[in-house]
Amino acid sequence: MDTVFILSLIFLVGLGILWLYTLIDALKSEFKDGTNKIVWLIVIFILGPIGSILYIFISKKQKIVQE
Repeated sequence: MDTVFILSLIFLVGLGILWLYTLIDALKSEFKDGTNKIVWLIVIFILGPIGSILYIFISKKQKIVQE
């Protein structure tokens, strides 16, 4: 098999895992504002990996901290 194909496949699987992780995290998390969860789910679905990266960096400030 071609090396570029294998590396591309590994990259795409990694993006899929990132997308799935952020989707599950958004579903399980509690947010300060009730509409934030719906907005983040829409952003993750529509923007895919870019939405996942945005979620990781921006949503921390919007979540309710569980103790």
